[in-house]
Amino acid sequence: MPGRDVVVIGASAGGLAALRHVVADLPADLPASVLIVVHAQHPSAYRLPAILSKHGALPAAHAVAGQRLTPGSLTVAVPGQHLVVTGRNTLRLHGGPLVNCTRPAIDPLMRSAAATCGPRVIAVVLSGRLRDGAAGAAAVAAAGGTVLVQEPTDAERPDMPLATLARVPGAGAWPAAELGSVIAELAGTPLPGATSRLRVRVGAGSCSGSDSTAPAR
Repeated sequence: MPGRDVVVIGASAGGLAALRHVVADLPADLPASVLIVVHAQHPSAYRLPAILSKHGALPAAHAVAGQRLTPGSLTVAVPGQHLVVTGRNTLRLHGGPLVNCTRPAIDPLMRSAAATCGPRVIAVVLSGRLRDGAAGAAAVAAAGGTVLVQEPTDAERPDMPLATLARVPGAGAWPAAELGSVIAELAGTPLPGATSRLRVRVGAGSCSGSDSTAPAR
């Protein structure tokens, strides 16, 4: 059975600095695919792959439809398109309705990863306003995956980490400067045992709001 080999990260307001910290500590031989959604309203969204490539050992690029999950790489959602994981470990991009008033949104990525990859997923919610990512992280936890958040007191905008902790009280909370090392430690580790696949809705929340295990500190 595969180990924890899919990392999904969501960030919004105040999240770019945190994301730089995270990728800086991911090793070049990371045995996991890293998928990233940063809300497209962020002024650096179009340049994000170049920014992240400069801050860490892993290559970064915008997602391409039909692309397969690739360990040791950072795949960034394209501004204006939702990024989701489909069967056979491939990616799909789509311009469907806004979720939590944004596209790309974090919840569709995390929900789809939970539905297709189950306990293999490590979900990470960084700084941001409102609650995008909370429902998706809850889906990951329900499917047996791992949920981590940026410590709210460390986040410029703690809304998203706090919303996630409200939905997943057992999530691990770490400063951004430590999250990369935690992810690196977890990636590739064996799953604790055969976990039944739960049916998780990959639905899209509404514009009014979106809708585990974690290492102990």
